[in-house]
Amino acid sequence: RTAPNARSQINTAIAVGLAGLFALSAALVVRRRRGWILGAGIIFIGVGVILAAFAVSIDAYPTTYRRPSVPYQAISIANGMALYRDSCAVCHGTRGYGDGPAAQDLKSKPADLTARHAADHTAGDLYWWLSHGVKDTAMPGYRLSLSEEERWDLINYLRALSSAERARSLAPVVESEPSLVAPDFAYANHRGEARTLKEHRGRGIVLLVLFTLPGSRQRLEQLDAIYTRFQTTEVEILLVPATVEPPPKNEWTSVRQASIITEGSQEIFETYSLFSYSLDVDRSSAEGQSPRHTEFLIDKQGYIRARWLQRESTAWSKIESLMGEIAILIDEKSRAPAPDDHVH
Repeated sequence: RTAPNARSQINTAIAVGLAGLFALSAALVVRRRRGWILGAGIIFIGVGVILAAFAVSIDAYPTTYRRPSVPYQAISIANGMALYRDSCAVCHGTRGYGDGPAAQDLKSKPADLTARHAADHTAGDLYWWLSHGVKDTAMPGYRLSLSEEERWDLINYLRALSSAERARSLAPVVESEPSLVAPDFAYANHRGEARTLKEHRGRGIVLLVLFTLPGSRQRLEQLDAIYTRFQTTEVEILLVPATVEPPPKNEWTSVRQASIITEGSQEIFETYSLFSYSLDVDRSSAEGQSPRHTEFLIDKQGYIRARWLQRESTAWSKIESLMGEIAILIDEKSRAPAPDDHVH
C-alpha cells in the first residue's frame, strides 16, 4: 500500500526518472562528455526508482489490510464516542486535537486525530495500534480492556472525527467532489415505518434535518408544507429531534407528511452533530453544545454534499435556493466509489 504523501513522492520520482531518460537520450546524440552524461542518466533513473519504492511501501502490521467488522453506522460511532471520552480524551483531547489534560506531561505528544494524515492510515493499522499500542509512545494497547467490537466502534468514531474536521468547510452549496461518507443508520418514524439510510441509495436524495423545539417549529412547518414538491423530485425529508424522547404531539402536530424519527434519533443526532461545526466555531471549546438546527443534503450514493447551519445564514430558508442545490444532485452522474469501498 502507499504512504500518506505517496502521490507527491511518486510525481517527484517520475520527474527524476524522466530526467534520467533525457540524459540517456542525450548521451546517444552528443560525443563530448558522453560518459558523464550516461552516468548521470543512470544515477537519475536509479534515484527515481528508489523514490518510487519508498512511496509505495510503508511499515505494515498483521491487521493492516483487515476490513472493519463493524459497519460505519451512527450507533457504532455513538458507542465509540462514549468509549473515546472514557479512554482517549485525557490525552487526545475532547475533539481529538491531541490537546488533552495529560498531553503536556508526555514526552511524545499525542497525535492530532483530526489531521488529514490520520485518515490516510488503513482501518487495520488503527485496529492494530488500538489493540497493541504504539511503540516508543505513551499510547497503550486496549486488547485486554476493550472487546473487538468496541475497538471497531472506536475506529468508526475516529473516522467520523477526521471527516468532521473536513466537514467544517461545508456550505449550503453542493460540493463538486463527493468525499464525506454519510454514516448509515436505522430508524423508525412517528408513523411506525422502519428503514435505513442506506436503503435510500440509488433511489433518491435525503434532506437530513437536526432540529430542536420550539426553535425549529417554523422551519419544520415550512418543509412540511411543500413536502409533495420534494417527493416529485425524489427527495426524502428525515427530521431528527435533539431530545431522546420524541417531541410532544402538541409540538409537531402540524407536521403531517415529513418523517419525524422517533427510534434511533439519539445516536443519529449525536453522530451528525459532529458534522455541524463551521470554520468560524472553535470545536475544542464547543463540547456539549448541540447544534440548534442543521440540515444536510445526502446524495443518491450516500455522500454528504451540502450543509446549512441556520444560525449562520438564511440560505435555505429560501426554498428556491435549496431546490437549486437539489437539482444539481439530481442531474449529476455518479463519479465516486461506493461509500462502503471508501474506507481503506
